[in-house]
Amino acid sequence: MRVHPAASRVKLLASQTPASVAFFDLICEGDEDLCSAPFVERRKRLESLLARTRPPLHLTPAARDRAIAADVVSAAVE
Repeated sequence: MRVHPAASRVKLLASQTPASVAFFDLICEGDEDLCSAPFVERRKRLESLLARTRPPLHLTPAARDRAIAADVVSAAVE
């Protein structure tokens, strides 16, 4: 519904239903394909790119410990 030809309607809908974007991986940066790079490297680059972002842009939490990661996922879906 937020895609609308009238700018005033888009503004109204955006205020009524705000959107957020959550990032967890970086598969390219500019023209550089990072798909074959290890996730640890991609994640580090993503964290660097998003170091100064504020909502509605979000960097998902990351954990190497499976139990901590499970807690993060459980908290996110509650």
